[in-house]
Amino acid sequence: MYLRSCEEVNYCPSSNITARNDSQNGSNEKIASDRIQAKINVFPNPFIDAFEIDFLVEQSDEYIFKLYSAEGKLVETIYAGYMRKYEHFSMEIPSTSLEKGLYILRESNSSGDFQESLRLIKQ
Repeated sequence: MYLRSCEEVNYCPSSNITARNDSQNGSNEKIASDRIQAKINVFPNPFIDAFEIDFLVEQSDEYIFKLYSAEGKLVETIYAGYMRKYEHFSMEIPSTSLEKGLYILRESNSSGDFQESLRLIKQ
């Protein structure tokens, strides 16, 4: 398991900047958006011996990552802890003890405004 800070990956955004076309004067203007999109990637998928979770934290909070079997049984709590806004979280999960099949990775935060589920396949 390893955890990399945003400084280590050279990506520490201070705000989410998006471009819009200003139709009145024909220019492209950059505006700040209050909403930061959570970006969770799991790779490779399907996996054999291990998979990696890569996550950019949307807001400071307690986060939990749990792995469930296709039947809904909790297999493992992968991570539970505090993460800071804009922190880059990356963790490699060994899977040699898992049987082949479908798994569900569920991520959530303690305030309840972030929940995501991803399907993973062990080959």
